[in-house]
Amino acid sequence: MFETILCIIIIGIIVIAVVKKVSKGVDKSNYKDYIILDNMPNDFKQVYDKLYEEHILELENMRKKVRIREIFKYICLLLFFIGYFVMDFDGVLFSQTIDMVISLIGFISLVLFMVLVFRSRKYKKSYKLSYKKEIVSNFIKLLNPNLEYKPITDNPQQILDYYRSANFDNKTFNKFYCDDYIEGFITDDIYLKMTDVHIRRETGSGKNRHVEEIFQGLFAITKCNKNIGTTVKISKNKMKILEKKDRVEMDSNEFEEYFDVYSQNKIVAMQILTSDIMEMLLNFYKKYQLAFEIIFENSTIFLRFFTGPMFEPKIFGNSMDKELLFIYFETIKFTTQLTQKVNKVIQDTEI
Repeated sequence: MFETILCIIIIGIIVIAVVKKVSKGVDKSNYKDYIILDNMPNDFKQVYDKLYEEHILELENMRKKVRIREIFKYICLLLFFIGYFVMDFDGVLFSQTIDMVISLIGFISLVLFMVLVFRSRKYKKSYKLSYKKEIVSNFIKLLNPNLEYKPITDNPQQILDYYRSANFDNKTFNKFYCDDYIEGFITDDIYLKMTDVHIRRETGSGKNRHVEEIFQGLFAITKCNKNIGTTVKISKNKMKILEKKDRVEMDSNEFEEYFDVYSQNKIVAMQILTSDIMEMLLNFYKKYQLAFEIIFENSTIFLRFFTGPMFEPKIFGNSMDKELLFIYFETIKFTTQLTQKVNKVIQDTEI
């Protein structure tokens, strides 16, 4: 009897942990801990305050409807597991009548859980679309009025082809999801595309099913004004057990402390990574501790930021979380500024 009760308690703890994980999303990064609200620019604060005043009541009402369904859903799941253990128990746990009632409640809870899973989808979808349409799109416009935001990507195959051609880490994957598409001219001659992507590798099935998370975060693509004729890769420092022959040693010891640079053409790599560019990359990483990688491939620039899921409103927390919106704002602003600066360097360099 003691062992059964202990199992029920353990399952309850697991279910609570699942709820917390769902509420936070799959995000192993810790960059949110480094955001300081006092340093937010005035233009961000003004837009945030205006949008907060206009939309917070509606969004919070929608969020609470979603939240209460999520809570009930996992309570039903917990009750089902309790009922299952009581029903599966070899003998009488409490009494035949009580055991039968608990088992029946468990069966009913499973039915309710499945109903809630189906019914809560429309509330989640409505809440997310309102958040993205009313909040996210306005912050994108604040960065650059020429940028267009779409919650759903029109051409996911094109994004997949871009990501494969970037060849960030040589890892194979068979599941690719993308949404939240941003594109437009950030200057007269620089066109930028950004999207939230989720990539993983799934193998096996049933009990043998294994899921490997490859990447989830912001992926950006833009074109250089000039073909550099080679590949230059900038990534966060890895453990250097063996040195790769294409690794480029930069002049900045501080930059070397945080980043690795690889290229077959070391001269071009050093021409692109001027002291200003290296300082820009260093400042952004040290400020937010947000890992990112950049690849220059002939006339294309690929960037990816390990943000975890982007542009998703909180279910267990403020629907207009200021820190969350600010890191989206800063990441996209950094991408646009870096793209412009790199293009200018390439344009002014004889490559």
